Amino acid sequence: MQHTDVRPFIATGVTLTLSATASPQTAAITGVRVKNPGLPGTFRVVNLGTDTVWINQGATAALAAAAITASKSIPVPSGNTEVFEMEPDTAFIGYICTASTATVYVTPGQGA
Repeated sequence: MQHTDVRPFIATGVTLTLSATASPQTAAITGVRVKNPGLPGTFRVVNLGTDTVWINQGATAALAAAAITASKSIPVPSGNTEVFEMEPDTAFIGYICTASTATVYVTPGQGA
């Protein structure tokens, strides 16, 4: 059996409080990879809404917003918390909630 090193999540930046709507939006993510430069950055997404929120990451706001569609984004189901590895050049998160609105928390960090 292969050993997997799972590290607990540690916040490295300010938690963003986002209001997802039917229009694609973006927000800057700051403070990643400052605790341990040898580990990849991650971001924790909490969806408090009643519908799925779709997210995407990008180096610019335009790139993060450009791919926000149900077919090209990552779904975060209602009431769920997900942790995603951050691409090395990520500076923005794009998000949308196509069916209604949702409050979404995004925290940059490291670990799972």
